[in-house]
Amino acid sequence: MDPELRAALAIRSVVDLTTFGRITGRPHRIEIWFAFHESTFFMLSGGGTHSDWVKNIIADSAVILHVDDLEVAANARLIRAIDEADLARHLVFEKYNPGYAGDLTEWRMRSVPIAVEPAM
Repeated sequence: MDPELRAALAIRSVVDLTTFGRITGRPHRIEIWFAFHESTFFMLSGGGTHSDWVKNIIADSAVILHVDDLEVAANARLIRAIDEADLARHLVFEKYNPGYAGDLTEWRMRSVPIAVEPAM
């Protein structure tokens, strides 16, 4: 991974993610919590598959990650494998739960895990 991107990630609590509208094709940008492991960004959708950004990923896996001034083309997918889903939930929960004002335990379990991998 690009050293500039890795350095930027180390100090970020959120990233921006652009998906493309499943009907319009227009960009849809959100700010979202993430955890980074090896070369994969893990995110959790509290709205499950009902969230527009998740519906967009289901229709078109091409996304753009925005980290500071960097834009990284990537591919996103719903995580279906139980072990990878557990890893995603664990990493995101551990990153945010200690400093969050409420308990994220229920959110962790009901959220849909998403993997975002930078295009090579």
